[in-house]
Amino acid sequence: MRPGFAPPKLAVLMLLAGIAGAGEPGTLKWRYQTGSRVWSSPAIGADGAVYVGSADRCLYAFNPDSTLRWCYQAQDSIRSSPAIGADGAVYVGSYDNDMHAVNPDGSLRWRYETGDDVLSSPAIGADGTVYVGSWDMHFHAVRPDGIRRWRYQAPFGFLSSPSISAGSTVHVGCFDSRLYAFDEEGAVRWQYLTGLFVYSSPAIGADGAVYFGSWDSSLYALNADGSPRWQFGTRRHVLSSPALGTDGAVYFGSWDSVFYALNPDGTLRWRYRTGGHITSSPAVAADGAVCFGSADGFLYTLNPDGTLRWRYRTGDAVYSSPAIADNGTVYFGGMDGCLYAVHGGRPLAASAWPKFRHDNRNTGRAAAAGIGADPEQFELACRLSAAPDPFRTQTVIRYTLPQAARASLAVYDAAGRTVRTLSFGNEPAGTHSAVWDGADDRRGPVGRGVYLVRLETRAATTTRKLVKAE
Repeated sequence: MRPGFAPPKLAVLMLLAGIAGAGEPGTLKWRYQTGSRVWSSPAIGADGAVYVGSADRCLYAFNPDSTLRWCYQAQDSIRSSPAIGADGAVYVGSYDNDMHAVNPDGSLRWRYETGDDVLSSPAIGADGTVYVGSWDMHFHAVRPDGIRRWRYQAPFGFLSSPSISAGSTVHVGCFDSRLYAFDEEGAVRWQYLTGLFVYSSPAIGADGAVYFGSWDSSLYALNADGSPRWQFGTRRHVLSSPALGTDGAVYFGSWDSVFYALNPDGTLRWRYRTGGHITSSPAVAADGAVCFGSADGFLYTLNPDGTLRWRYRTGDAVYSSPAIADNGTVYFGGMDGCLYAVHGGRPLAASAWPKFRHDNRNTGRAAAAGIGADPEQFELACRLSAAPDPFRTQTVIRYTLPQAARASLAVYDAAGRTVRTLSFGNEPAGTHSAVWDGADDRRGPVGRGVYLVRLETRAATTTRKLVKAE
């Protein structure tokens, strides 16, 4: 669907509360009625824009003031949660069997076809690789230009959403009851067998520990090498994906209608009973408050000690996982078809894994440690340059990698669309160069104007402007 698509008549904006003033925590700021159920969990861009999918086939983009920015239409319902790339591209799966890459202006960049429904939510590697599972029994790794990098075939499909460790291990659950750990080339590093399907998506601790739930009613903690650390049993399926507090506490919900807080050693800290099963994954705020939804129709916020701070009633079950903006606004979807913005308190916690998909961009990627963890430090180390600039026929792009890395070097237009992928793969430490001849990936000449050249590695991303003259 292109920008300017008119949403269904039911999808009307309702500014029902909080128009004036900051609003009390737990009160409605605004809501938007889409044309069908909202399973999808919102992503928040650097400019505060909010992205969410709906079963009405649309991926919506909202400005922070609640106005609709654009609406992109897939061929079938969107249950997957969007992920935002470093260049502002939005990636999302659909029941139309495809993963869609949408430009920042809402136009289609590319579609990657799998063999069945894509309910899994994409994860984005620091080098721009997009990872996603499909019900076609394959786990897919896709390059930033939409070309398959590799795929892995399993005995059953993937509904779990992948998570990437700081060491670039990609973890994902499968309906064959296993959690898989892949390296960047698609080789299985290890696999762990549970008692039933793995729908829950992993959370990665600061020490590389992996936390996830299973339909066998347990929450598992594994060491980074896949060996078991501990297991905590509930009374029903664990579909909720865990989140981690700043003190290492592990939060998750279960289909037994109970929300759990565990100590880092796997012992129970407290539990809170709701009126319905819990599929929604929690988000932890900077003050330790925890937000999550329940099938009883409420969005809950609990204090760090497990007591109720506030709850907000919707018109149906809440399976969507909340996102907490920098201003404390809590965004989430409802099975009543609404995207909600509710006044909250503090912003997202700075823990190792504070929410579903790790961060508000929903990258599903743990923060890198060491060199490159500070983007400004990384940019200085890379010394990305181009000469001549401006250029007419060709320019030489030079960069320095402070350490060996899988790197992607690509040129984008001002709208964020990929123009030319110049290099992609493993590169040693040192100085490298690539020539851009002013053509796109189809070898057609591009027009004059401002372009962006972007270098992406596991550690970080650096970008500089480039001008093509007449």
